[in-house]
Amino acid sequence: MPALSVALSRTLIAFTIEFDNEFEHRMSHRTADRPDRRGVWLTSMAMWSNFIRLVPDDGIPLASVRPYAQITNLGGVRRWGYVDVDADGVVRLSRGGARAREVWRPLAGEIERRWRERLGAAAVDELRQALSAMADPALPWYLPVVSYADGMRSDHAHAARGGPVPADAAAVDLAALLSQVLLAFTFEYERESRLSLPMGEDVLRVLDADGVRLRELPARSGVSKEGIAAAVGFLERKGYAVTGPDPSGGAARWCG
Repeated sequence: MPALSVALSRTLIAFTIEFDNEFEHRMSHRTADRPDRRGVWLTSMAMWSNFIRLVPDDGIPLASVRPYAQITNLGGVRRWGYVDVDADGVVRLSRGGARAREVWRPLAGEIERRWRERLGAAAVDELRQALSAMADPALPWYLPVVSYADGMRSDHAHAARGGPVPADAAAVDLAALLSQVLLAFTFEYERESRLSLPMGEDVLRVLDADGVRLRELPARSGVSKEGIAAAVGFLERKGYAVTGPDPSGGAARWCG
């Protein structure tokens, strides 16, 4: 049986993939592959759950949501066409952001209904009941965006505890419950560990004293090659890993 953090992560990732795929199907958007298309730049559930959903029709002072801006990517959300910040420091949805909100708003409920049909209502009810008993409702609705500069720690997410709650947020969606429980677990883990939970579970666990070829790490870890490069750089700077040529004399670089 996987550790609790692994089970929660896998379930949240599965929900997020289905959510993001459905948004992509329904929303006019641009991507790096198709920058000439019309619409907002494609982004993820994290930006919706932790920031965009908090912006009402008449806007909200940036000071009121600044902790949430810090756990998402406000600069990106502005560049990608979802919000504007006026000279008075008020955040407002752009036309594209308002359209995206209407697409996003029902999706979590739709995905949960699909899961009930696919996995059985009893199983989903049991999961929801267990998560509700452990979730901290004051925590953000999604995991924070973390930085490789500080080792992917979630410390900055504490500042978003007890933030603004939209009027339509009475029923917390399944992904929010998963995120709140996983984030609470992460806080506790990182109080006891010098390394963050994602750094330990996604990268360090696939290393060993004998070394691993750097090119094999993305497949072993499930992390992109760019993410692996940043993570290995952090681990090497902090003395948790070393890199070098293949000890057997091959051309591959190793990490261990």
